[in-house]
Amino acid sequence: MAARGLYKAIDGSWRQADARTGVRLLYRLKERERWTVLDKDRAIVVHPHQPSKIIHPDGRVEEMASKAAING
Repeated sequence: MAARGLYKAIDGSWRQADARTGVRLLYRLKERERWTVLDKDRAIVVHPHQPSKIIHPDGRVEEMASKAAING
């Protein structure tokens, strides 16, 4: 399976593409990760066994704290 990733299109929308298409990916999706738009400037990536991540258009990635870490 080819590597997939997220990029921000010229029209401002978030899109998914294969790494081999030549598009500069902001985030490379790992196996079992899914994504959705959080708001117009951010996307969120979720994985069933890892904390969610917020992806910014400048390529920054923020990992959200897990519920276990919050509840201590």
